[in-house]
Amino acid sequence: MNRLSVSKQLPRFAVLTPPGRGAVATIRIEDADRLFDGEHGLPPLCTVRNGRPLAGQAPNRILYGAWGGTGGEGVVLCRISESIWEIHCHGGRAAVAKIVEDLSSRGAIAITPATFLTNGEPLIEEAWRALTRATTLRTADRLLEQATVAWPLVIEEFKNAAEDGERARQAAEMLSWWDFGRHLTTPWHVALCGRPNAGKSSLMNALAGFARSIVHEQPGTTRDLVTLETAFEGWPVQLIDTAGLREQAEEIESQGIERARRAAADADAVILVIDGSEAPSAADRELMESMPEAILAWNKSDAGNRWEEQMPDAAIPISAKTNQGLECLVVRMIERLIPRLPAAGQPYPVCEVHATWLKKMLAAS
Repeated sequence: MNRLSVSKQLPRFAVLTPPGRGAVATIRIEDADRLFDGEHGLPPLCTVRNGRPLAGQAPNRILYGAWGGTGGEGVVLCRISESIWEIHCHGGRAAVAKIVEDLSSRGAIAITPATFLTNGEPLIEEAWRALTRATTLRTADRLLEQATVAWPLVIEEFKNAAEDGERARQAAEMLSWWDFGRHLTTPWHVALCGRPNAGKSSLMNALAGFARSIVHEQPGTTRDLVTLETAFEGWPVQLIDTAGLREQAEEIESQGIERARRAAADADAVILVIDGSEAPSAADRELMESMPEAILAWNKSDAGNRWEEQMPDAAIPISAKTNQGLECLVVRMIERLIPRLPAAGQPYPVCEVHATWLKKMLAAS
């Protein structure tokens, strides 16, 4: 029997929690019943309170036990599948080291968490890495689905696909979700644009819930980009407060205006803030014509409407001062950023490695 076939029969384990001290540590091990209960005359590594051998314990049942027998280190165990156990112990270095030493002394092989969770598949490992960069529970839930369900299925389907045409069709469908997938770890960018004193900075502060941007009646107060990362409805968004857009400006302010235009061009969505308490001007109309895709926010609606019927129907009346209309503005913004969502189980790329691999599959088909 060769060495490879022997190693496959040996139990493997991985410490899933990061190195160092912690409240609780988690060790996952496969095919460990014979190690736990003892073999070849060796004492069991672990005993549980109900007194039954671990080999006969039902899956998904929480068990309280002692590592090393009665009086040993207290642990919590759970069989999470027919062949895989999890051990939860004190997070100190000594407790973890003792369990690792005992498992190794019985022939178990230590592997990295990534290898254990992905079975050595690099593309699945990349999905797990993406999960570590999630900033909200909603995006983490989506990324967990990709790591545990979607991408393992993709690997299997691509291996078994009989025709290149079928692989190409699957790759194209997955790539159509690339813009959504990449934003699960990188926030969508939303630029707040408009004329000076339209209320862009006040709107950012209102959306953020605290004063991030300086607010002043003097035109040109914001001369550079001011950014803020937050989340709306569980989706990560970076708000970008830009310099007021106007033709007559001093040199330093002009540089800020140029940055504002570039930020608007690069943004995933633009909110064009219009001061509805002032009569419409040619400059306002020029801005609206130059940004036809922008979401129109009619600000200072609490101070009256000087535009009257000239205000476009698509404009959302808001007040950064009283928070009126902000919920409607957020809904419109999310609809613009995420016009549709992938169905449950739909695989898609969540990192550059995934996207590059799919593009190669598509080109080779």
